[in-house]
Amino acid sequence: MNPKQKVELYFRKSQKAFSHPIIKEFFKNEKNKQLLEEVIANPTNENTCLLDNRFKSYYQRARIVK
Repeated sequence: MNPKQKVELYFRKSQKAFSHPIIKEFFKNEKNKQLLEEVIANPTNENTCLLDNRFKSYYQRARIVK
């Protein structure tokens, strides 16, 4: 399975999660979306931690704003 197919399969399987408003907003940022695609295609610990940290930071800011 090539990386593009992996990404498409992941999005299909995770459709419910991606319908959540906070996740939708997070992935509107193209850098975050590209990092997710990189994590799916090349799931290194470094990539996974970077995406996780970006989301945690985003989520904290969103909670403060609300």
